[in-house]
Amino acid sequence: MKPLLFLLLLSSPVWGQNVLISKTDNPKEACIKINPKKLNQIIAGSVMNGFHISNDTGRTWTSMKMKSTYNVWGDPVVDIDKQGKFYFFHLSNPRKLKGGYYIDRIVLQTSEDEGKTWTDGTGIGYYPPKQQDKQWCFINPRNEEIYLSWTQFDKYGSKKRTDKSNILFSRSINAGKNWSPPVKINNTPGDCQDDDKTVEGAMTEVDKYGTLYCSWAGKKGIYFNTSTNQGASWSKKENVIQKLKAGWSFDIPGLDRANGFPILKVDRSNSIFNNTIYITYADQRDKNNTDIFLIKSTDGGSSWSEAIQVNQDDSKRHQFGMWFDIDQSTGILYCMYYDRRYTQGNETDVFLAYSKDGGQTFKEKKINEKSFTPDSKKFFGDYNGLSVEQGIIRPIWTHYENGSFSIWTDLLNYKDLP
Repeated sequence: MKPLLFLLLLSSPVWGQNVLISKTDNPKEACIKINPKKLNQIIAGSVMNGFHISNDTGRTWTSMKMKSTYNVWGDPVVDIDKQGKFYFFHLSNPRKLKGGYYIDRIVLQTSEDEGKTWTDGTGIGYYPPKQQDKQWCFINPRNEEIYLSWTQFDKYGSKKRTDKSNILFSRSINAGKNWSPPVKINNTPGDCQDDDKTVEGAMTEVDKYGTLYCSWAGKKGIYFNTSTNQGASWSKKENVIQKLKAGWSFDIPGLDRANGFPILKVDRSNSIFNNTIYITYADQRDKNNTDIFLIKSTDGGSSWSEAIQVNQDDSKRHQFGMWFDIDQSTGILYCMYYDRRYTQGNETDVFLAYSKDGGQTFKEKKINEKSFTPDSKKFFGDYNGLSVEQGIIRPIWTHYENGSFSIWTDLLNYKDLP
């Protein structure tokens, strides 16, 4: 086996150049965003309260700790609008605030001076005693409206059948200063145990006609719903568009937990794939084989393709922790994920896959320069990140070594692709 492993490693040269973003305060669960109007500028967020910025396309980084009256309590999501305004969404734990409690609202902090100073934060979805979790945002490039979707728990972790989880949606039309009253997207609620039967991982995007799409995971698989009035109301019944054999929560050796939440993106490029809806997700065929898949729709979500496997190996080893993005200048698809095809035990690599034909076929390469082995006794984070703009490709992932976490990127560009 060892000679074969050696040959496989030789056949998979590393691209790009790995760059350490931060190792301060054991960062993990990172997100990343390239400024679409200032391509040299990239921002990132990490658990618990890290904000990171580069002004040289990711070659060097500076970091700061975010602070808020609501407390900065993980699940960071960063974004940038056309005016260069920075957005940092996160969870709350305002123990010192009257009426505040653990994850009692989603919080948005903004910066209009490229991250030098930030607002204290705006709370979204405060409905005591309910709890708010796992938010994702999307800024509509046409009108700069911001769409936010997340999970509301009646009581996080409750095993009572009467306690439910639901998907909520809110919209801002003034750069995050105010938000519409949240509306419920789903009709089929989940439980509150933060597991396969919980509805979670909601993500919203928009097509060229202004129709909003939202996908999330729940007990029957991947759910999908639409809105034609800017999210004021949604279709009366959501569709289950893909079953998940192992559910959305599954075990990966060496991790305390892992998930296969769907990542929803819409092609708004001028390519022949314009207005195609894509969803990537992870599923576990058996306990020794997790893979990354893609489904797509070319008719507004009315019908969906068969699942296409993104990772191209048949090693019966795990691929997990994926993120997905589209270069809106070309329509090329990119997906990054952790990969164990070339390693032994729980040792882990990082791969990037890409497709130039609308997801029909994928090519992939290992992008990390050094493998790592996670520790199941230490929280590793629930997701990674990837941002692509005009041929600039910037993944972000968590690395673990000598008992410490760090977050990294790789200096990849379209011209580097074979």
